[in-house]
Amino acid sequence: MPDHRYSVLLPVYGKDSPAYLRIAIDSMLAQTLPPDEILIAVDGPIGSNLMTVINQYRVAQPDLFSLYQAPNQGGLGALLRKAVPLCRNTYIARMDADDYSSPERLSKQFAILDQRDDVDIVGCNVDEFMDDVTEPVSHVVLPELPADALRFAKRRCPMRHPALLYRKDDVLAAGNYRPLYTFEDYDLIVRMLHRGLRLYNVQEPLVSMRVSPDFYARRGGPRFVACMVRTKWRFLVMGFSSLPDFLVSCLGQTFVGLMPGSFRAWFYKTFLRKEIIG
Repeated sequence: MPDHRYSVLLPVYGKDSPAYLRIAIDSMLAQTLPPDEILIAVDGPIGSNLMTVINQYRVAQPDLFSLYQAPNQGGLGALLRKAVPLCRNTYIARMDADDYSSPERLSKQFAILDQRDDVDIVGCNVDEFMDDVTEPVSHVVLPELPADALRFAKRRCPMRHPALLYRKDDVLAAGNYRPLYTFEDYDLIVRMLHRGLRLYNVQEPLVSMRVSPDFYARRGGPRFVACMVRTKWRFLVMGFSSLPDFLVSCLGQTFVGLMPGSFRAWFYKTFLRKEIIG
């Protein structure tokens, strides 16, 4: 039988909500294909309330829960770079501390790996919600087939990070995560695709991502734009994307990134999401 043992890699930060963290962890515990390990990676010091939640789970199920705590806060890329090698299983399922995975997420993602020889990484569509996971405010629809995902990746990120299922050795062979501002996931997935790995997105919202009212508005600003341009320049230099890909995607994302926050939120919801009305 195929090896379906997997580690959940879940980063936690000091500003995370203890209540939201419980929802995220419980959603992984409720999987129809349960995890073999949940590795909680803590980015520097966190408050006692968060650590209390983490310790409650560790005490209740010490064989399931593992902990890595970075001595200082270094950001998501640096944190995951240290945590990935610590996962004890071949497969790693990413998850964030304020999101929710449907009970059949991992069983459906592993089913794709079992059924298709042309897939190495599995993501999925996602719903976005604000307060209640049962009341999504928008849908994110991503390219399904590997060829479409590869084409899409040359200009835009073809997956959502908390929804990924991948092999630990594939991540390490691609150079692991790098400490980039907001683009550590896109950077990694492009390096994996450039090595010939293939991405498939299940066309169901198996993950729900929590968004704050200013979520879209914050996806911009000079620092965001500068890191985006540097990241896409690396894609061009490594031969993954073409000059037209670089120019078109950078110009478009710079335009959106430097919009006033309220306009940026409107643009995301109007053109980059399927917003739910009513």
